[in-house]
Amino acid sequence: MAETTPAAGAPDHAALHAAPDTPVGAGWTSTLSLATLAALMAFMTPLQILLPLQLERIDPHGKTTALAVVTGLGALVPVVANPIAGALSDRTTSRLGAAGRGSSAAPSPAPRPALDARSFVGSFWVSPRRYPDFGWAWLTRFLINLGNALGTLYLFYFLADAVHHDDPGTGVLVLTVVYTLCAALTAIPVGALSDRIGRRKGFVVLCSPVMAAAALLLALLHTWPAALAAAGASAPVSASTSQSTRPW
Repeated sequence: MAETTPAAGAPDHAALHAAPDTPVGAGWTSTLSLATLAALMAFMTPLQILLPLQLERIDPHGKTTALAVVTGLGALVPVVANPIAGALSDRTTSRLGAAGRGSSAAPSPAPRPALDARSFVGSFWVSPRRYPDFGWAWLTRFLINLGNALGTLYLFYFLADAVHHDDPGTGVLVLTVVYTLCAALTAIPVGALSDRIGRRKGFVVLCSPVMAAAALLLALLHTWPAALAAAGASAPVSASTSQSTRPW
């Protein structure tokens, strides 16, 4: 059977989806880390401090429910918008992606398939029976991110109402710094060791009970030292599940 050769100017899909085999430099990694930290700080500061404060002033008695509604609606928008923007971006040739869909003057080097709603929705399903590694990776990251989101969103109210911290806003900042430093100090050696042995499951299994203990600590001891200890203890499992998906 003759091998199909991509048309001139058409993207080589096999090369696009191949795993990277060239290591990046320290400068690239540092720049990406700093950019990610800056984006998270800009995103999380109003979410963790300003929004709870505003909702507390609007509805002191129903602030927790109001926070759940506001953040839930806010999360629903990117869940719908991001995949659509990504699909449109995949069908453009502009460097701006979907944003430059109507402004690109360069002709398309190859025809792009039309966006079919049925296939688009169906592309979100991946059988966990057929791809168990993906299924476990998705489930563990979902649970970890869900726990982190709940703790992050309600941390201000937890410090104010349960711990009775004098300045819950500053307390949120301190706990975030502790968590970030512990995660960074853990992710680098754990990532290097995991890449060396090519496994992920063992690290997740070892770190998960630590995070469970941190959650139990927050539930039973409503004190500032307990909150500091929990912030540091919950970072390793988050770092372990943030590694690239490989066979477990």
